[in-house]
Amino acid sequence: MASAILFVAVAVIASVVGYRLTCGRKADAQPGPPLPPINGVSLPPPPPVTVAAPPRRPNAWAIYDEPTARKAARQGMWAAFFVAIATAAVSLLAGSGISILRGVGPTAWVDALVFGALGLGIGRMSRLAAIGALALYIVERIAMAPTAGLSPVMMVAMISAFAQGIRGTFAWHKYHQESPDPMQMVQPYS
Repeated sequence: MASAILFVAVAVIASVVGYRLTCGRKADAQPGPPLPPINGVSLPPPPPVTVAAPPRRPNAWAIYDEPTARKAARQGMWAAFFVAIATAAVSLLAGSGISILRGVGPTAWVDALVFGALGLGIGRMSRLAAIGALALYIVERIAMAPTAGLSPVMMVAMISAFAQGIRGTFAWHKYHQESPDPMQMVQPYS
């Protein structure tokens, strides 16, 4: 039952994303300006003029300025916070004697602190923190594979979020340097 719900959820999300990427707004027909009368005789109105729809953003994941770069980087930040909270919870339970995942002990709270710090670094647009979070996550998933197993859906989601964090931080620094007025630039977390 759970796999059927997951399948339906993924299908709905994929269809919505596909629709948004492939279907743009249609052109709007608007009447042209009225013609002035010639020798007292008014002419019929001209046919409607078709005006092209305003250009759309290429897709939801495009980065084209500082705010969109910050939005992409926040995905990596929230992924790091999620890993930190989940690791802290499992570590706390392991310390209480309830083992949820094999291989995760009560000392995993150190790992939770590291991911929390990396999340704060990504929120401050640190490229090093974004790369470090992705690398640490991949290394830990490989190290935990023999004992805890791998969840491919969760791994793909988390790696995608961390990759977005890397893309966002690098793009933010690129657009931050290109800004014409440094006093008008928005700082991270704003």
